[in-house]
Amino acid sequence: MTPMRVPGTARGSRCRRGAVVLEVLLSLVLLSLFGLVMVQTLADAYHSMQAAHAAEREFLQAIALMDAALLWSTPDLNRRLGERRQGPWIMKIDRPSAGLYQFTVRRAGSSEALLKTSLRRSVD
Repeated sequence: MTPMRVPGTARGSRCRRGAVVLEVLLSLVLLSLFGLVMVQTLADAYHSMQAAHAAEREFLQAIALMDAALLWSTPDLNRRLGERRQGPWIMKIDRPSAGLYQFTVRRAGSSEALLKTSLRRSVD
């Protein structure tokens, strides 16, 4: 007895195998794209964190300069009225009235003030 052949069976299994291969390839492509997106997101987060650390260091340096200036005596403050360059910073000291001093610290080359404060000293 010869086995009966069902027409189209061999062709159907070949189509199914081809579909499985396409599904696997599509899955690998999607997984690769997801991986690339994750790597890019992590790289962006790393660069943002580095920028935040640099800004924090800069801010702490400006605070150190402001703290030192607030400890100056009244004659020292009077001698330093106006704008002066202090390393990478521009410090401006104004005296709007007797005994009142206003301090502004900004980055050289920038017009925005990073720190501002006022100080009242007794008038001698």
